[in-house]
Amino acid sequence: MGRHSDSRAMYKTNSRAAPQVTSARNANAFDDHVAKRIRMARKARGMSQTEFGEPLGISFQQIQKYESGKNRVSAGRLFEMANLLEVDISYFFEGLDSTSRPNKPLPVVLTSAEELYAKFCSIKSPGVRKHVLRLVSVMSQADE
Repeated sequence: MGRHSDSRAMYKTNSRAAPQVTSARNANAFDDHVAKRIRMARKARGMSQTEFGEPLGISFQQIQKYESGKNRVSAGRLFEMANLLEVDISYFFEGLDSTSRPNKPLPVVLTSAEELYAKFCSIKSPGVRKHVLRLVSVMSQADE
């Protein structure tokens, strides 16, 4: 037997294997909600699955999978669908219970870091950049 036939045998699956455990990759209640909202919006626009899929570059079968919740919709694809259906991206999440998690604002530090990074990148002189790095290094040690 050749090398390839041995490696293929390694990937054969057992037909008596235990049922799959639900993982983060499997559809959940949130995915089902988004799937139903996609279907509702498409029908409200009077589009068939084929008409909806063509501008997105996907088949009507893939649309069926999205709308049934069999396949998850990526963020990018959901954004494209929202644009095509002329709805805000939040439309797909309306009606979901958002009380299950606190809505915390992002820390101000993140915005400051982005601003510092942008200003640092605008410095043309390598020597000045080096001095700024030293200054920030010294200042960060002073806080400890």
